[in-house]
Amino acid sequence: MNTLVSRKFAQKLRNTIHYQELTIDLSVVKKNLLSSQILAIYFSNTGIRSMAEFRTFFSSMMNEVKLLQNVIRNILNLDTTYSS
Repeated sequence: MNTLVSRKFAQKLRNTIHYQELTIDLSVVKKNLLSSQILAIYFSNTGIRSMAEFRTFFSSMMNEVKLLQNVIRNILNLDTTYSS
């Protein structure tokens, strides 16, 4: 678990969404629009500085989730066909 690249990103993203741990770096806000303010909240809370970087971490996180899912399936042997 400690070797997952996007682990900290995922934790910060979860905390932003579920626990409403909100901080905002106003220097990140480009325009006085709600969408810009929302981006600033996500960027500020995850430590990301651009949408391209956010996409990279998000993609990495999704790939790691698939890897974890496969490991859990193998541990629980869920890919076995059961006969009656």
